[in-house]
Amino acid sequence: MKQIFAIIAVALVVLLIVIKMGVFSRTVSLDGISPDGATPGELITLTGIGLDSNPSQTLVFFNHLNVVPEKVVSNGIAVRVPQGATSGLVYAVVGNEKTNEKFFQINSANGAMPAGHPDIKQMGSMQQQNAGMQQEQPGMAAKAGNPMASGSNAHEFYDADKAKEFMDFELPDEAGKKVKLSDFKGEVVLLHFWATWCKPCMQEVPSLERLTGRSDSMGLKVLAVSVDNSFEDIKKTMPDIKLNVLLDSERKVATKYGTLKFPETWVIDKNGKIVARFIGSRNWDSPTFVRFFSILLKNGTVPSGMGK
Repeated sequence: MKQIFAIIAVALVVLLIVIKMGVFSRTVSLDGISPDGATPGELITLTGIGLDSNPSQTLVFFNHLNVVPEKVVSNGIAVRVPQGATSGLVYAVVGNEKTNEKFFQINSANGAMPAGHPDIKQMGSMQQQNAGMQQEQPGMAAKAGNPMASGSNAHEFYDADKAKEFMDFELPDEAGKKVKLSDFKGEVVLLHFWATWCKPCMQEVPSLERLTGRSDSMGLKVLAVSVDNSFEDIKKTMPDIKLNVLLDSERKVATKYGTLKFPETWVIDKNGKIVARFIGSRNWDSPTFVRFFSILLKNGTVPSGMGK
């Protein structure tokens, strides 16, 4: 009898080990990333369930970039952030299975945003700092310090601990109606700064128009704030434009938000908090943004800790 109990006990232990190894369950999931932000080249750790079930066939994706891990252990994956990675969604593919996705912030080498794009804490003072700055006219050659030049792409996400209140403004639409940003509190707002003379802006317009077309069914409000001189100028270039355009011809609102290079987009959650910033043109049809907006619209804000 003792021998039978011993065999049963050993069998139960083996069964528990097999279950832990994921033999009976092919589900893999990502629970967290530590740290939740890093510079390209730094080593980070992904933790979750089933991540070690197929070490030889494991890849980690940073948006569209994939990387072979440096180490796969029982409690997670050690991987180095690839050069060229941008803030966004990270997930792992283990064999034939894909984990869920987590937000992860890519920091620049010095932890700052590109030149001309101040930290969110500085935005309130930007209007005074730049009140006397001479604006260059469209068509002039881009050069360092040119507030009209389009900057390189960069992302920042602000979770509940970092998010700041939106700054209200009032601008006219094409019909002459005054529109306030605060009119949309309770909705997720994509606040986009652009101009028709800005080449990257114009390249981005088709996907932004498609997002605008989907926005009502999504529960999203897209506001395209143009710094062109007039609606007539916009119509000359884009007679069939399909955007909710507001005119900021004196660039007061753009300056208020610290937007000195175009295009640039701010995302404001349902609570009126600024939760993301995207510098440079984007493909708003991409799976990354589909996922981002689905999470934001469902949860109402960026998940706390993002990558945690």
